[in-house]
Amino acid sequence: MSGTNRMPRRFMRQQVVWRKLLSSDDYAGNTYGAPQTINARWYDEHVMIHTTDDTETLSTSHISCVETVEIGDHITDRAGREREVLTVRLNRDTRGRYSHRVAYLN
Repeated sequence: MSGTNRMPRRFMRQQVVWRKLLSSDDYAGNTYGAPQTINARWYDEHVMIHTTDDTETLSTSHISCVETVEIGDHITDRAGREREVLTVRLNRDTRGRYSHRVAYLN
């Protein structure tokens, strides 16, 4: 991403495995891309969130990263459990420029 604020990268020292949701089909199921190892910052924290269909649910963890993680993608935690991304927040720096994403997980 050209023009992005590089400062948050130095705080993302943990590695997680990310699988991007490529397509969703009620009949055939979801299709995911190949696993990629990305740098992130992992937080174990219980947060009540609202999903895109305005359902209130509990997220037990979230990550901060600079990759384009989106709703429906999978992140594998340290214990090897694949978790679904429930919602994503775009963070901005003090000048209003894109800084990083925060992905809330199930």
